[in-house]
Amino acid sequence: MDAFIRFQHIKKSFDEKVIYTDLNLDIFKGETITIIGGSGTGKSVMLKLLLVLLRPDSGEIFFDGEDVLKIDEDQLIGVRKRVGMLFQGGALFDSMTVFDNVAYPLYEHFKDYSEEKIAKIVHEKLEVIGLPDTADMMPSDLSGGMKKRVALARAIATDPEVILYDEPTTGLDPTNTNRINDLILDLQKRFKVTSIVVTHDMASAFKVSDRLALLYDKKIELVGTKAEVERSTNEVVRKFISGQIGE
Repeated sequence: MDAFIRFQHIKKSFDEKVIYTDLNLDIFKGETITIIGGSGTGKSVMLKLLLVLLRPDSGEIFFDGEDVLKIDEDQLIGVRKRVGMLFQGGALFDSMTVFDNVAYPLYEHFKDYSEEKIAKIVHEKLEVIGLPDTADMMPSDLSGGMKKRVALARAIATDPEVILYDEPTTGLDPTNTNRINDLILDLQKRFKVTSIVVTHDMASAFKVSDRLALLYDKKIELVGTKAEVERSTNEVVRKFISGQIGE
């Protein structure tokens, strides 16, 4: 099977801090893959590289057969339309209603859409995440879990092929953590999206993932299914799962 997304021989440093020496990872269409690893290992940097919000020092990043590092700005906008992102903390606009937050990427990327079409999409997405009656509310009126769900509605507003989740359950209580995990599973099943999840929460990682990739020592240490990771005799993997290596 050909990779839908491929990180190939990526090197990246910030000043003197080396993030990756040789990062390689294939991601397949329709799967949920979770990037696990300790704090500061560069998990979230991978998401920013894919969107070309950051550029590597060397290497190639392929999205559906195209090297995103070599395409022009118009083509890059086209790629970004195909990707939704749930930012760490949700990152809602405090001065906008829930409706306007969810509608924001539609106004940005689909300027030919009518107000009626945008309204229909927004209400559909709020229904999907289980908050159909929140359109007129402000972010300050929402709990932490509700904010994450509204941010997820915004991420799926454009019907993306790929959803990036940056620490989706950080700061949430167990009930809301389970709710977000269930939504990740539901969105993959319902819309056949490809999902890349960045987390340090091993329970969530095992629940939502088809495969897991451990980022350690500036490269991908191991990639495998849940069963393969659980059975792994790799010492680094064992220590990470047991909490001896972590955040």
